[in-house]
Amino acid sequence: MSNSKEMLAKFVNSGQQKTWHDRIMVYFYLNNHGTKEDIAKYLRCEQEPVHKRLSELAEKKLIKATDLSKRAKSTGSNQTVWARSSLKEITIKI
Repeated sequence: MSNSKEMLAKFVNSGQQKTWHDRIMVYFYLNNHGTKEDIAKYLRCEQEPVHKRLSELAEKKLIKATDLSKRAKSTGSNQTVWARSSLKEITIKI
């Protein structure tokens, strides 16, 4: 087993992954959609762990990547807008 697979297994078994998923899903129930920057700001953390958890939540079909993007204030790059899977349509205020 590779080192990264061992680290992932340890992370999952520790319960920390579920805690991240729960915290991110609370954000989506309050806000319906957002970028990794928006979520990281809400959770008061770095964007990297949020990015990793978004992919995991998308695999579980709890959230989805939309066709929309939003410019990140911190980096100036475009970031994907994510939304709860149950939403058929989202509205973003500009």
